[in-house]
Amino acid sequence: MKKIGLIAGSLRQKSLARQLARNLGSLLPSELLPVWVSIDDLPLYSGHLTDQAQRACGDFLTQIAGLDGFCLVTPEINHEMPGCLKNALDIASATEQGNLWLGKPAIIASVSTGPMGGISASTSVKQVALTVGLRVIQPSELYFGDFPNLLAPSGLLRADQETLSLLELAVTHLATAVGVQHPLNFHLTDQQLTLVRGEKEVGTADLTIKGNLLTIKRILIPKASRGQGIAAQAMVRLLVIAQLFSWAIVPECAYAQWFFDHHVAAQ
Repeated sequence: MKKIGLIAGSLRQKSLARQLARNLGSLLPSELLPVWVSIDDLPLYSGHLTDQAQRACGDFLTQIAGLDGFCLVTPEINHEMPGCLKNALDIASATEQGNLWLGKPAIIASVSTGPMGGISASTSVKQVALTVGLRVIQPSELYFGDFPNLLAPSGLLRADQETLSLLELAVTHLATAVGVQHPLNFHLTDQQLTLVRGEKEVGTADLTIKGNLLTIKRILIPKASRGQGIAAQAMVRLLVIAQLFSWAIVPECAYAQWFFDHHVAAQ
């Protein structure tokens, strides 16, 4: 399974950039595992980092080296990306192991409370991304203005179908860029997780999301799609999504209860 790093250019725990990054993670197909990358505690970049500063960078650099691609989400401050994101890009570009970004694909998206969607910050991130050797995934015009109005109370994106299709296209291109072909795709709403392979729906999971609780009410796999492990993949993806959004899972349906009984560590 390929690992995709989610990096939000904000130090605020409830920032819009973090919320969009989580939503991008929820859109990743079955063969891509979203991994949250924290940049909160990185020291300021210097060509002569102290031993203590190097140790502070150690976990971050190890994580970046082990990832296959990225989703970078930036807010906009004074028509630029925040310094914390630029700092992270700089730190991983000049290490003892070389440039850790080089050749890896990245989705770049921006977010703002106003109507422009952080377009200036996005342009800035793209310039630096290309400079450090990241492969910017197309479409790259992923600008989310008035973002608070695009979020459901659960934190899930409730954009129009055109916007969701654009995001799904970017995610599909990212999957192709890391060598994943014909994956199982996921479409998540507050009420349902839909599993799709190609153009065919191969399963659904009925849900409710209230507060920090995700209740799995039913998992339904059409007869023609049974015996392929699709129900298990639905459960695994719901576990990943719950971790991204800090939700606890309530397994109400029989299959979800069986899954947890047989995979105790998943709880």
